[in-house]
Amino acid sequence: MKATRHTPQHGQAMIESLLVVLLAVLCFLIIFQYGYGVSSKLILTHAAARAARARTVGLNEFMVEKTARAGMIPIAGKRLQPEGLFLDAATLRAIGDLTPGQAIDMVTRGQANRNLSQLEVARVPDYLTAENDATASGFLDYEGWNDLESTISEGTLADGDTIRVTLSYHVPAFIPGLGRPAPGGAGKTIIPITAFYEIENHYSLYLQGTEW
Repeated sequence: MKATRHTPQHGQAMIESLLVVLLAVLCFLIIFQYGYGVSSKLILTHAAARAARARTVGLNEFMVEKTARAGMIPIAGKRLQPEGLFLDAATLRAIGDLTPGQAIDMVTRGQANRNLSQLEVARVPDYLTAENDATASGFLDYEGWNDLESTISEGTLADGDTIRVTLSYHVPAFIPGLGRPAPGGAGKTIIPITAFYEIENHYSLYLQGTEW
C-alpha cells in the first residue's frame, strides 16, 4: 500500500481554508448582531412610544411602566409567568384520542405554541389593569423586565409642553469581547441600547392632581 504524502502546499491550503471559514463565521455574527440590535432598538422605541402615550392621557407612573414592559415583550427574554405549556380543555380532550404520530404532527405544526401565544396576548389587559406589582407578575412576567430602566421627563409650556420617555435596556453580545459584562451574568456580555419617544402633553389641559 502506498503511503499518502502530505506536501507543504496541502497544509497551507488547510490553514487558508480554516481562516476563510473563521472569517465567514465572524462576518455572519457581525451581521446577525447588528440586525438583532437594530430590531431590538425598534421594539424598544415602540415601547417608549406606548409609555409616552399612556402618560399623555394622565396615567400614573406604575401604569406607564407596565405599558412600557408590555411593549417590549418580544425582547424581554424568558417568560417566567405563565409557566409551562398552556393547552385549553378542548385540546386536552383531543390529545387523548390521538395516536403518537398524530400527536407529533400537532406539535410540529405549532398548535401548542399558538395556544401559548394566545394565552399571553389574553393576559396583557389583565396585567395592565393590575393594581400592584404582586398581582401584575401573577398574570405576566419576563426575565428582562427587571432590567428595563425608564425615565419620564415633562416639559413646561415654554418648552412646548411635551412628554419624553427614555428607555434603557440591553441585548446579548454574540461576539466574544464585544459589549460589557452582565451583572451577575456568569461570564455573559451585553450591549446597552437606549430609545426614546417624545409626544405633546395632553393631560395637563383637562386633568388635575396627576403628579407621580
